Amino acid sequence: MKNRHYIKNIGIALLLSVFSVGASAQQTLRTGYFLKGNPYRYRLNPSFGAEQNYIALPVLGNLNIATTGNVGLADFVYDAPNGSDLVTFMHPSVDTDDFLGGLDDKNRMFADIDVTLLSAGFGAFGGYNTIDIGVHSRTGMNLPYDMFKFMKDMGGTEYTISDMNMTTSNYVDIALGHSRKITKDLRVGARLKFLFGLGYADVAFDRMDVVMNNK
Repeated sequence: MKNRHYIKNIGIALLLSVFSVGASAQQTLRTGYFLKGNPYRYRLNPSFGAEQNYIALPVLGNLNIATTGNVGLADFVYDAPNGSDLVTFMHPSVDTDDFLGGLDDKNRMFADIDVTLLSAGFGAFGGYNTIDIGVHSRTGMNLPYDMFKFMKDMGGTEYTISDMNMTTSNYVDIALGHSRKITKDLRVGARLKFLFGLGYADVAFDRMDVVMNNK
């Protein structure tokens, strides 16, 4: 019984780590490209220059989060019986058939997170200059239906979980940019980036057989 609860807790932690970022998603950089007051437009076009100098607060200055997949937060978080709280799919009030009925054989999730640690822009050297330090994380998961059946269904004694994998890539980048006007109607710019790896993992389970007992 102890091993059963240990494995289930690991699964819940992995799920919530992905979907919690989806719940706090911010407006993406690509949308801000069309806003003249957005100081980060140079990240998509280095020739852009701002009219004013700026400095961004660590972390709070810019945060971009994107999540994709064939399942979402609503598949794993439900309204509590009291109507005022939220519970995970593991709560006794969540019907097993209703939860499992909303899943596919292969449940894919992907999270793309960009956090700006420091960013600044200023006019000097005959143009506009930018400095960026950021952390980037790319994480993808493929979680099979049988894993969720094992986590939620307490009636079985044998489970076979196959084709489960997770890949994560994390790195820091430092970018220096400069743009300037060449003529009245022509402005050019460039950015130089330095990348430093933080960690990479590629974990896969081809097959895992779980046999439950009450001893």
